[in-house]
Formats: sequence, C-alpha cells, structure tokens
Amino acid sequence: MDRETYTLKTNRENQWALLEDRLGKGGETKKRIKICKNYFFDNNVIGNESFDWFYRFRYYYNPTFEGWQKLFDEDIEETLSDQDFKTLNNMFCGQLADYYFCIEDQDYYFKGTFGDVYDKGQKFPLRINREPGFRTISITENAIFLQLVNRMSKWLKAKDSKEQGIARFNERYFESLLPVIDTAPFIAGTEIPRETSDGSAKPDIIRAGLRTILKFSIEQPETEAGKERFEAARRLTEILMDYADDLGDLRALYAEAKRS
Repeated sequence: MDRETYTLKTNRENQWALLEDRLGKGGETKKRIKICKNYFFDNNVIGNESFDWFYRFRYYYNPTFEGWQKLFDEDIEETLSDQDFKTLNNMFCGQLADYYFCIEDQDYYFKGTFGDVYDKGQKFPLRINREPGFRTISITENAIFLQLVNRMSKWLKAKDSKEQGIARFNERYFESLLPVIDTAPFIAGTEIPRETSDGSAKPDIIRAGLRTILKFSIEQPETEAGKERFEAARRLTEILMDYADDLGDLRALYAEAKRS
C-alpha cells in the first residue's frame, strides 16, 4: 500500500460540523470547542496545551499516517501506556467511524494497520513514545472480531448513521480470523462464558452481532438500502457457514435466525 499517494476522502468541513455538534452536546465549553477547531483546521496549538495525546490524535489537522507519525514524533511528549496503545489500535479497527471519517478512509486505515488477512505478528504502522521500531499490534484476534461483528451489526440495523460496517469491505480479513478466534460466541443456548479464553472480548456481544448478520442474510428486502444490507450479510454468512464445522453451534444459530 503506497501511503504517499493516498488522498484523504473525508470532507473535513462536514466532519467538523458533526464533531462540533457532538462536542457541544457533550458539555464542552465554547472556548474549548474553538481551540479544537483551530487545531483541527490550522494546526493552531495556542490554548491546546491541556490536550492529552488522545485529543491531539483525534483532532489532528493532518490525519494521515505521515501526519500522525509527525504528531507522535514531535508533539506528543507524554508516554503512552500499554492500555493507551490498545486504544490507538482500536481506533484503526473501526472506531474512526465514531469521528465521522468516511468509509473509504476507514478502510484505507484498517488495511494499512491490520493488512488484508490476520497476522499475529503484524506491526502497528506508527512508532510511539519515540521508540526506534514499530510495536506489534496488541489487540487480539478475538477483540478484532468483536469490533468487526459489532459494527457490522450496527450498520445492518441502521441505528447509527455514522457506522458503515467495515467488515463488508474486508471479507478476506474477516475469513482469516475464523480459524483462530475463540469459539465461545458460537455456543447456542444460555450457557456462554463471560469472556473469551484470553479475556479480551465478550462472547455474548459477539453472538448478538452474529445473530444480526445471520438474520439479515435470510430475507431479501424490497428497498435498495435493504438489498445492500442483505447482500453484505449474505456474503459474510456464506463465509461463516464455510467454517461451520469448526465454529461450535453456528448451524443451530443460523436455524434459530431463520425461525425468528
């Protein structure tokens, strides 16, 4: 992937309008919002000395791999903890949608971070803490799968206008996770562990998302928006069913979806 030639697709004016509205509703002061806006558009750092690293990352004026690397190399002096690093990992695993990046940019950043298929040794694309090398991605295969499934479920149910379901643009990656994830989310009935075996994901949340995908793959709706969701769910369901022998009670969950 050639990062040098990539052009950001998100309309920054529209993005800021949505962010500004959310900041206001979240209780931020007008002064704080103005400081964010100046930083967002012009890299004006006056008044933003109190911003922690996450604020600076989210509202950085040049949200590209090159820009963010410059931010971490030159502007962020605080040390990111291991948990901070996980937070940063998660941003590229679908959470950029929460900050109104368009799906083209989300997909570019996902592939640039995680690759086309799952690799346990994948390196994170940004150096942090001024370290000489790149850290290995710290979120687990189960945590990644949870994000992909949960966000796909939100898009299918159309309850979150900013969500686009990044899994549908990364079907190869979705499939590559199936041989390595914990099978706890695929247990039918009420008995299900509270966490995956590595403690990184909630099986019940994943299972709820899987049920949504399976359900939407069954009945073809009449509207164009509905058809798009049906086709996306159908493709992921076909991938899942190819691995049904190794995914616990997936066939039972699918039969349950058919009855509901």
